[in-house]
Amino acid sequence: MYTQRTTERENLIYYLEVTDLHSQKVAGHIVDLSREGMRLVSNKPISNNEVHQFSVKLPRELGNTSPISVSVRSVWSASDINPSLFDTGFSFEWVSTSNKNKIAQLIERYKF
Repeated sequence: MYTQRTTERENLIYYLEVTDLHSQKVAGHIVDLSREGMRLVSNKPISNNEVHQFSVKLPRELGNTSPISVSVRSVWSASDINPSLFDTGFSFEWVSTSNKNKIAQLIERYKF
């Protein structure tokens, strides 16, 4: 069941590439991010209430180019302004402490 997020997501200056760890295919790109979740733009629709294991490619400027892994749950999905793309909102199900710190760094350094 969808619950309203408690913090606003921030737009980032980078569209971070996200890979589905199960299929090893690019799932889409993060367009905004918070400590609680993210919005992904993708070529295919993603059903609500599905849990995914994603790998997020980090910008080189962050110093550590290793991707971070997150477990997310799809909360909502809609057509993007571009009719060939889809937007999906995700809440973080599980993120390691070190990856939570990296997400906080991403937000602080790359929000606009």
